[in-house]
Amino acid sequence: MVGLCTWGATTTGLCALPESTPGAAFEEANRLYERGLFAEAAQAYDRLLQQGFRSAAVLYNRGNAFFKAGQLGRSIASYREALALAPRDMEIRTNLRFARDQVRGPTLQSSAVQDAFNLLTLNEWTALAVVPFWITILLSIVSLWQPLWHPRLRPVIRTFGSLTLILATLTVAAAALRYGQRLGVVIAASAPVRNGPFEESPVLFQLSDGAEIRIIESKEHWFRIQAGSGQSGWIHRDHLTTLTG
Repeated sequence: MVGLCTWGATTTGLCALPESTPGAAFEEANRLYERGLFAEAAQAYDRLLQQGFRSAAVLYNRGNAFFKAGQLGRSIASYREALALAPRDMEIRTNLRFARDQVRGPTLQSSAVQDAFNLLTLNEWTALAVVPFWITILLSIVSLWQPLWHPRLRPVIRTFGSLTLILATLTVAAAALRYGQRLGVVIAASAPVRNGPFEESPVLFQLSDGAEIRIIESKEHWFRIQAGSGQSGWIHRDHLTTLTG
């Protein structure tokens, strides 16, 4: 596994932290990790997140601490949330892949299409669509201002207009993939999946720590989920952590 981010290690990329992040608290969490107090380190990173200092670096280090503490599911959830903020970071991807390799039994697999959409953040997809949109608007204004240029600008305007439409469609698709479904990760050593939302309901199958699932619906303290094998059933919410963003 790749090591921790440290305070002031870089000014860009994964280890770049929000300017307001309290460096002393971050470094104290790192020191707990280096001393082998992994559960305490994870709690320290959690406190930073609860205080609003949410960054890929904090989530990544928390994922490392959870992994070392033997909390495989929580580590995968933390890596996934870090990856949503820094989707092309190879350190996060490497550690997430390593953690996923430890999961036993069925787990949700992402498709190639989902992986492609997740290479950019939603803000980046939006920016890609906005750029050709404004170029289209500016060229249209120039075309109205200089009618003699209109024949030459018309195909260019059409091209950028079409590009805007395509990228806007991809942005909507990326948003739907990211926010149109609820995902979770099993955080129990063994989580029974039942055929109904009751403790008395028969067990259909078991999921292991770290299994990733899709949440279909919720009812009181239960989630109806779909596992990687395509099987579905009900699991108690205490056995899951849901992913944000």
